[in-house]
Formats: sequence, C-alpha cells, structure tokens
Amino acid sequence: MAPVRVDDPKGALAQADVGLLLLHAAIEGMSMPNEGERTVTLASLDALGPRFNVVVAGHIHRYAHQRIGGREVVVSGSTEVMEFGAHAGVAGFVWLELTRDGAQHIQHIHLAAQPRKDITLATENLWPENRTFRMGVTGTLIGRDAALLEATRAKAARTPLETIRQELDGCTPETMTRLRIVGPLTREQYHELPVREILRLGQERTFSLDLDLRDLYLFDPAAGAFAPTTGIGPISLLDELDALVAARRQSANGAADDLDAAARLLRDRISAAEGERGQ
Repeated sequence: MAPVRVDDPKGALAQADVGLLLLHAAIEGMSMPNEGERTVTLASLDALGPRFNVVVAGHIHRYAHQRIGGREVVVSGSTEVMEFGAHAGVAGFVWLELTRDGAQHIQHIHLAAQPRKDITLATENLWPENRTFRMGVTGTLIGRDAALLEATRAKAARTPLETIRQELDGCTPETMTRLRIVGPLTREQYHELPVREILRLGQERTFSLDLDLRDLYLFDPAAGAFAPTTGIGPISLLDELDALVAARRQSANGAADDLDAAARLLRDRISAAEGERGQ
C-alpha cells in the first residue's frame, strides 16, 4: 500500500460518518508467514489518514480482531471452512456496528460448516505385502502372531481402489474430503496407483476430493527393508524424465542433440500441463 494515494478531490472522506477501508490482503501480525503473498504492513496502516478508523480485511480464512494504532482492524474470515487442519478456523461472518467514533460493536457470527473428512492412508494400507516384507527383513517373525498374519492376508485380497472405496463409505455428497496417501512404495506400485479412478470415485461420493500425494516416496525392496533409492523424494514426472534422458544418453550413439531436443519439448509440455492443473 506504500504507493497508494486516496483520490478524494471533493473531500467526501472528511464528510463521512465513518472511514471504512476494505482490503483483500493479509495484515502483518494477524496471519501465518506462508499466507502473506499480499500483506499490508503495520507501517502502511500507520500511514493511513486518521479518518480510516476501521479496516476490514479478507484473504485470510480465520476471524481475527485487533486494535492497532487507534483503529479497529478486523479479519472477517470466510463463510465456509476452506482448509483442513488446526489453522482452518470456523465458518462465519462479522457483524459491525459503526458510528462517527468508529466501530462500537464487533461480533463474529458462527455458521454451520459443511461436513468434512480428513483421511490419511499409508501405503501399507493399500499394499499390505509392504508391511509383511518390512517386518520380515527387520527380524520380526510374523508367524508368531496368527491374528496379525490373517488380517494381513485379508487386506491383501483387496485392491488399493477397494480399500479407498471403503474409507470413503462415510462420506456424503455434502462432504468436503481430503485423502492423503503417504509412505514408501515401489515403482511398480506407483504405476498401479489408480489416480484417475480415485478422483472419479471422489466425484461420485463426495462434494469435493483433495487427493494429496506429496508424501509418497519411491523405495527399492531389493536394497533391503525398503531402503531409499538414489534421489529419493516426492515423485515428479520431470525428475523421472531427467532420469530417463540420462539413461538414454549413454546409448544415444551420436544422437544426443535429438534426445535433448525431444526432452526439452516434453519437459515444456509437462510443465504446461501441471500449471493448468495448479500443481
């Protein structure tokens, strides 16, 4: 807001009963550090004309209220719970009663939030054999626990999609749902993961489905106990492309320029596609 000036040649602000400034931005000190892609600093608030005695900001989904530099600063929050987790806040709106002296009454009115469900599935839930292998190589004798072994066999009879379908049974067409799949998986299991079918299932059974795969990691069981492979990290098409190009370059037989040109074209198309999906 530093370069912003109020254009008021007729002096309307001086004649107003109250100066109310509405912003779509975070307020310094009233938001989390990662929420401030547009942030109004306290210095900018101090530089406002004294007639602006009430500032109301959107952008942040949680309600907040502070008195800063002699003016009331209100973050109205959202009329729906927009996020998952501890900082999601509650749904509602703000009731303001204003006079010439500013805000005389400020109240956050709660609203009933849309139902939501936060589901976390480990890869061992989708591929129980991962757990069997891990326990076996770490010296735990699965045969000592017949009940555990039987449960593992029963789960192994279900496909990953069937397991996810069972987890979504409690959802309704009104449920905002987040499904996080976390943990290690082999490259073959990564290619078996039915992402399109999961999204279609979410469309059928929920109001919305946020599928979060950021905490999936590739592991190589041949290395023992799912030891991490070289370059472990969240799975990325671009990283996979780089690994493929590096492998092909060793046997390019003089066609390295063509290989690099094809890789650049594919990289641009992958980046464009991920940008359109907001990833």
